[in-house]
Formats: sequence, C-alpha cells, structure tokens
Amino acid sequence: GWSEGCLDHERFALLRLKHFFNGNLYDWVDDAGATDCCLWERVDCSNTTGRVIKLDLAFIRNRELYLHDTGFKGTFDIRELHNFTNLEYLALDSSSLHISLLQSIASIFPSLKNLLMYGCEVNGVVRGQGFPYFKSLEYLVMDRTRIALNTSFLQIISESMPSLKYLSLSDSTLGTNSSRILDQGLCSLVHLQELYIDNNDLRGSLPWCLANMTSLRILDVFANQLTGSISSSPLVHLTSIEELYLSNNHLRIPISLEPLFNHSRLKIFRTYNNEINAEIIESHSLTAPNFQLQSLSMSSLHGDGVTFPKFLYHQHDLEDVDLSHIKMNGEFPNWLLENNTKLETLFLVNDSLAGPFWLPIHSYKRLRLLDISNNNFQGCIPVEIGDILPSLLSFNISMNALCGSIPSSFGKMNFLRFLDLSNNQLTGESPSTWPNFNLTNLRWLQLDGNHFVGENPQSLSKCSSLEGLYLNNNSLSGKIPRWLGNLTRLNHIIMPENHLEDNNISGRLPSCFHYLSIEQVHLSKNILHGQLKEGTFSNCSSLVTLDLSYNRINGSIPEWVDGLSQLSHLILSHNNLEGEVSVQLCKLNQLQLLDLSNNNLHDHIPPCFDNTKLHE
Repeated sequence: GWSEGCLDHERFALLRLKHFFNGNLYDWVDDAGATDCCLWERVDCSNTTGRVIKLDLAFIRNRELYLHDTGFKGTFDIRELHNFTNLEYLALDSSSLHISLLQSIASIFPSLKNLLMYGCEVNGVVRGQGFPYFKSLEYLVMDRTRIALNTSFLQIISESMPSLKYLSLSDSTLGTNSSRILDQGLCSLVHLQELYIDNNDLRGSLPWCLANMTSLRILDVFANQLTGSISSSPLVHLTSIEELYLSNNHLRIPISLEPLFNHSRLKIFRTYNNEINAEIIESHSLTAPNFQLQSLSMSSLHGDGVTFPKFLYHQHDLEDVDLSHIKMNGEFPNWLLENNTKLETLFLVNDSLAGPFWLPIHSYKRLRLLDISNNNFQGCIPVEIGDILPSLLSFNISMNALCGSIPSSFGKMNFLRFLDLSNNQLTGESPSTWPNFNLTNLRWLQLDGNHFVGENPQSLSKCSSLEGLYLNNNSLSGKIPRWLGNLTRLNHIIMPENHLEDNNISGRLPSCFHYLSIEQVHLSKNILHGQLKEGTFSNCSSLVTLDLSYNRINGSIPEWVDGLSQLSHLILSHNNLEGEVSVQLCKLNQLQLLDLSNNNLHDHIPPCFDNTKLHE
C-alpha cells in the first residue's frame, strides 16, 4: 500500500509540539497547501505508510522541553505524542534534559531505533521501580554528554536497552576505574556491535566481562589511562573484532601481535603511543595470523630493541602502516611494498633501520605518503625512484646518511607536494641539473644540511606552488635569484650558512612590494639606500618584524607606517634617516620594540608613546 500526505492526528500533534520551540520550525503550519507534514523540515515519513518515522529536533532553541509524570511542563499533554508510534529516529543534540524525558521517550516511542543526544546535559532523580524499556533501540549516541544522576546511567543503559547494537560515549566524563564502569552494565550488552568509550580518562585494566560481548566488531578506547598487557586481557577472546583502537593508553603490546592471531576478521589495529615490547607468547599454537590487516599503527615512543614484526610477511591487503619510533633492527622492508600492492602510506620514522635504501623493481602507483626519516640508511637514493613511486604526494628521507646526487627521476613525480631530503650527505650541484623539473604541485622543499654547491637552481622557478624553500647549511654560491620574486606563494625562504652574496645587497627598495601575507623582513647589514616610499611595505598588513638596520636609507620616517597594524618590531637603526620622530608610530598598537638609534633624527620624542605598549 501507499499513502499520500501525513496522517491528520500526527500533523495536529506536531503543531502542538511546535509551541515549545520559540518560533522556529517555520514551515510547520496548517495553511492550505502546507498540510502535508511529511514535507516539513526535520520530519521524515515512511514512503509506504505515510507515518512519521524520523523527527530531528537537534540544535533548536526550545522553551522548556521537560517531561515529568504528567507530561510537558505547561499545557502540552504528553498523551498527544503517543500518536507517533512509528517514530524510529529522534535527535536531541545539545539540549539540557531531565531524566524523566528519557523515561517518557521510552514509553511513547516503542518503535524508536536511533536516539542522538550529542552534547547534552542529563540530570534529575530516577524514581519508581526500574526504567522503561527501549524495546527497539539499536543506536545510541551520547558523545560529550554530561550526566548528573542519583544512579549509574550505564546501568540504565544495560537494563533498559537490551537490543542496543551501537553505543558511543566518547568524551563523556566517565573517568574512573574502567572495570567498575564496564561492570556497571555495559558488559551485559551482548548484542552490542560497536562501542566507543574513548577520551574518558578510564583507568585500570580492561575487565574480563568484556569477553562476553561476542558480537563486538568495533572497540574504541582511544585516549584513556588503561594499563596491562593485551596478552592477558579479554581482547584475546574477542575474535569477532574487526576494528580495534587502543592508542594513547599505557597498554603493553607485543610486537608479534600473537595474542590476536585467532582474530580472523581483524582489519584495523591502531595502538600508537603505548608500550611496544618483544613479549613472546610460548603457549600460542599459531605461527601465522589468521587476519589480513588493512590498517596498522603501532607507532610508539616506548619501544626499544625489538625486531621487525614477522607477521607482516603474511600480510597482503595493507593500505597504511605506521611503525615509527619503535627502534627496530633491520633494513628497509621493500618486500612490504611487493607484498601489498594497495599500500598508500608507510611511516618508519626513527626506527634505527640501516643499510641501503632499496626499492622493489616494479612500479607502485598507489603509494602516496612515505616517511623513513631519522634512520641510518646509507648509499645513494635509487636513480629510478621517480619511475617506481610516481604517485608520491609526500616523501621524507631526512636525517639519514645518504650520499650521491639527487636523481633526475624526481622530476617524474608530478603529484609531489612535500619533499624533504635534509640532513644527509648529498653532494654535487644543486638541482639545476634536474631535467624537466616542472613540479607545479610542489609546496615544500627541504634540501638543507647537505653538501650542495653551485648557484640556486633555475629549475625551481617552475615550481609555481612552492611555499617553503629550505637551502640553508650547504655550500651554495652566487646571488639570490630574481625568479624567487615570481613564486607568489612563497612564505619561507631559508638560505643562511651558505656562500651567497646575501650581505651585499645594494640599490633601492622596490616600491612594488606586494607580498601581502609576509610577516618577517630581515634586510640588515646591506648597502640599501634611498627613501622608504609608499608601496614598499605599506600594503603588508601582516608584517610583524621589519629590520632594515645598518643600511644607507635616507629621508624621513614615512607617514604610511601606521598602516602596519600587526608590527611589533621596527628596527631602523644605523641609517641616514632625518627629521622628526613621526607621531604616526604611536598608532602601532602592537609595537613592542622600536630602535631608531644612530640616525640624524631631531626634536623630541612624541609623548603619545606613553599610550602604547612601549610604555610598558
């Protein structure tokens, strides 16, 4: 069957409900042509029966949505809401609710399947014998909810919501002993498939009653204070688990992952910032895991002296891997790329890996992010790297012991945005020899801390998206290239500790300086001369520091200086400035340091400086 428009008694009930929402819900009217409440905002009806099945009242400022034994406070009769017997979805996000409201919801909405209470405050006293059943409720969200009751709300959940499959209590100030929290009722929710209790400051070990939740597919206990080894925890028995989030706790995780070898459905395992150890489980009968992971994160600052996990040799579906800061022994695992052709992200930062940086022989177009910085890789960067990894967005191999020149095949990485080769022993001329170096997507290039020689590479002028260029601590020579001025997105140009002619800049400052977002200008100890004309820096409203000291600038302090509203450091000492100290400087509300010494200024210091931060 099918129905045209909503039922009259449901429309009348919605119109009575509107009274409690301070003039919102503007299209809830009983005018001719607007009688179909299924077309009203925040109302959904069944396509076949025409009954209201979804009502979203989240973020609506209500007068007083407060229910007690006799109904709404005011003239609204709760019995009128009994008409919505088919309601399946109710959102009450960001509301202040009395516990009696939930008791009433349980009674009058027997078909309710989804209840959203994100960011709510629940208070009051539970009276009477027990709590009404939410017979059909399967989905409950109470993230960032603050609860002030005379009884355990978790016990209410366990006793009144027997069909619950999804429960999210993230960041809901549950913080206390985790065993007591879960024993208060959550462990009895045997039909639960997804449980999110992250960011709750839970302490202690995971209670063994958690093993009763045999239907659990997703468990998220991220960012608590949980302790103990997973080898002797209920996690060993949760063989139905598919996604396990344990990060940012104090758990002990064996690098072998042997306690989870029976978990054939496990796809996502994230446990960064726990203790990774070399614990061996002698009683385990399996030599290879039954799972095929898609995502693995075991990054840890508390691991040391472990070997590369052998279970990875049996994985073929990995898409992202992070094993950073574990201090593993071994070489670069090029076999990991060969075995996992779907791999998109690989992080092996600070792992004490050594030996040559060898790549597989085939091309891997899925890999996007590769970070193997802060290891001890030696030898040359493979000349074919651009052919084998053509789709990289970010590549970081800094802080290793690589030598030789930069391979020209980098020019084939057309998607590359971030490239960090800093702090190695790379030699030869800078990338001026790279052919077809037309990386228009490159935003960040770090070549600092190497042994490059020669002039700044002209080929970089084609990198039109470049925002950061780090060439410091090399042996570059020559002049600062003019083409830098064409890279309009460039925010960071770092070139000290070279042999550049950067302390002999002469001529006048240009009056066409249009870097509106620039914050720092340091041009001291050069041979600049002429006046500070309008247009030089007058449009740089974000400028914080302007240092032109030790030059030959003449004329007066310009009037336009008061437009530099963010300026905190103005250093014009050791020049040939003349005239008075401009009162326009008093309009620089952020100014904390002003150095005009060793010029030819005269007259008095403006008393208005007493009203600025300089007076402090």
